[in-house]
Amino acid sequence: MEELGYRPNAAARTLRHRKSHSIGVLVSELHNPFFSMILDGIDAVAEDHGYTSLIVRGQRRSQTEEDMLGRLLELQVDGIIAVTEKLPRSVLIEAARSAPLVTLTQTPRVPRVDTVVSDNRAGARLAVDHLVALGHTRIAMVADEGEHAGTERIEGYRAAMLHLTLEDLVIHAPMTEMGGYEATRQLLASPEPVTAIFAGNDVCAFGVIDALTEADMRVPHDMSVVGYDNTPVAAFQTISLTTVDQFATQIGAEATRSVLTRVKRREAPARHVVVPPSLVERATTAPPRELARPR
Repeated sequence: MEELGYRPNAAARTLRHRKSHSIGVLVSELHNPFFSMILDGIDAVAEDHGYTSLIVRGQRRSQTEEDMLGRLLELQVDGIIAVTEKLPRSVLIEAARSAPLVTLTQTPRVPRVDTVVSDNRAGARLAVDHLVALGHTRIAMVADEGEHAGTERIEGYRAAMLHLTLEDLVIHAPMTEMGGYEATRQLLASPEPVTAIFAGNDVCAFGVIDALTEADMRVPHDMSVVGYDNTPVAAFQTISLTTVDQFATQIGAEATRSVLTRVKRREAPARHVVVPPSLVERATTAPPRELARPR
C-alpha cells in the first residue's frame, strides 16, 4: 500500500456500507468567531465517534445555502447540522427525508428535525439587568432585526426595559464591526445621550468600542459596553469585554450528539434542546459617571 500510494476509495466504501462516517455542516459564514467555536464543539464529538466534518458556507444568501445543503446530500453524508437561519421550512422538511438533520436556530418546528439553541431572550435580559444593577437607565441596543438571533435579543432587551419601566432605544444595524461602528456614531450624534450600549454580538461590540475611542470617549468611564457570544477575543486583556456567553462549543457538541443519535433512530420524535446563557462580567462595564458627550 505504501509503495503504490494506495488509499481506500471512500465513495466505494460508502456505497457498500451505506455509511460515509461524515457529518455535513452548513454554516452561514466564518467571519464571526462564534461560528468557529460551534465548529470546535462539532469536531470534538465527531472525532470521538470516528466521524469527519465536511463544512460548507452559505455566505448568508438563501439560494447559496439551499445549494450547499443539496451538495451535502449529494455527498451522502450520514447527517447534517445546519448553522443557519436562511433555509425555509419546506427545504428543511425535504432534506430531512434524505438525511438526519439538526438545526441550530429557532426555525419553525419540523417533524424529525432536532434543534439545539441558546435562549437569546434570556441572554438579553441578563445584559440589561447587569447594566441596570450598575445604575444605568439610558441603555441603547444595536442589533439586526433581519437575523433571527438579533430579533430574539431585541425582544429580550425590550421586555427587560419594559419590566423596569425604562425607555428602550434600538438602533437597527448589521451585527458586524462596521454595523456597530456606524450605529454608535448615530447614537453619539443624538441629542439624548445614553450611558450604556448593548451590542447584538461581540463583533458588533468591537465596532462600538472603535467608534467610542475615535470620539475620545473612554470605556467604561464614559460609556459601558456589553457584547454577546463570549468569543475568545472578548477575553483579551486589552479588550476585556463584558458579554453574554451562550456556550457555542457546548451547542456544537450537543448538536453532533443529536445528529448521531438520529442516524441510529431516524423516526424518533424531534428533540429540542435550549442551552441557558450566562453573563461574563469584565472591564467594559461600570456605574455611569455622567451623561458624557464626546470631547
